[in-house]
Amino acid sequence: CFSGDHVRGFTHVGSHPVLSPTHEITPEDIRLVTRNARTVTLPPDSYVAHIVPQLFCLDGKTQVTNPVGMLAHRLELTTLIVHANQHRVGTAVHLLKNLQLNVQRLVFKGIASARMVVSREQEELGALVIDMGAGTTDYALMSRGQVRYAAAIGVGGDHVTNDLACGLKTTFDEAEKLKLDYG
Repeated sequence: CFSGDHVRGFTHVGSHPVLSPTHEITPEDIRLVTRNARTVTLPPDSYVAHIVPQLFCLDGKTQVTNPVGMLAHRLELTTLIVHANQHRVGTAVHLLKNLQLNVQRLVFKGIASARMVVSREQEELGALVIDMGAGTTDYALMSRGQVRYAAAIGVGGDHVTNDLACGLKTTFDEAEKLKLDYG
């Protein structure tokens, strides 16, 4: 898992014209619109961690989860793309490899946390999971059975403790105790 204030998430829409004479959507149309939805311009030092298909849209109106066999002139697919700074993620992987640990797949911690604590029913109904660490806060929004949005912000528990210490004119340690005891 990785985290940090360099992690960003955004939605991107790819489109594809349905070219068959009947305008019936085929698995090949799905493949092509998926390819187009994955094609984005990111900063050159970006590592793409997740590309999560969201919903298909037919002719800019009807939203469906599986459009194969339906009729449309244009097929769109909205995807969630989560990316991070390649050098920061690469440094973490390098350190793990130096410890003789084999890294098979990288997962953004916000998504991993959500997958661990949200039940299937909650995932369908909708849930926002906020994972506050010391220096950053990761979050993931789950709805209709999948991750709808995920990212991180550069504010964490230590910032809250520091603000308490300043506001209450007390020590950092006392503010930390107050935060933990009274949340």
